[in-house]
Amino acid sequence: MFHQADTDLFLKIELDQIIPDVLKRLDDATRSSKAAFHEGYIATINEDVPEIRTVVLRKVLFDEEALIFHTDVRSPKIHQIKQNPCISWLFYDAALRIQVRFKAIAEIHHQNKLAQKQWDASRLESRKCYLVEPAPSIQIQEVWEGIPDIAHQDLTEQLVSNGYDNFAVVKTNLISCDWLFLNRRGHKRAVITKNLVENSWEGKWVQP
Repeated sequence: MFHQADTDLFLKIELDQIIPDVLKRLDDATRSSKAAFHEGYIATINEDVPEIRTVVLRKVLFDEEALIFHTDVRSPKIHQIKQNPCISWLFYDAALRIQVRFKAIAEIHHQNKLAQKQWDASRLESRKCYLVEPAPSIQIQEVWEGIPDIAHQDLTEQLVSNGYDNFAVVKTNLISCDWLFLNRRGHKRAVITKNLVENSWEGKWVQP
């Protein structure tokens, strides 16, 4: 779908407007599974090898300029983040022709206040995913092995409560943004870096 209003905005957008605009679009996407930014790609480092996967964007923390996703605390990405908390996000909206890349520092929250808050806000169907045995990435003999036998039951808080032990929140504190707008009149790209001392963003236009 063509969005003329957004195209006009991106053609005129100034450097100091990019971060607020992107964060608002990301926040809107957390409430719509059909939004292009609802899912993003997270890259971590596994020793010296980059690994990337799709995750669902769960929350935008405006005051802290951070993005949140959920995962199983037993998953390999948790170990990778513990070894190297530097991660990258990638979002792309094909309709708007906008690509956003973030560099961020990740924090793992497990069985603490933030984890409990996110767990309480999640759907029972989502919580069920954290009951699987064995842990993610462990070899299994048959497909579907390890999925709890509650698929045909009415889910309740009690049925999925044990999943909390495996539930983790990853809070990613944004430190830089690479914003790209593709347009037939000419592409437009900005690199915006966070000044951690002054807690402000400093941007520049770069050649796409």
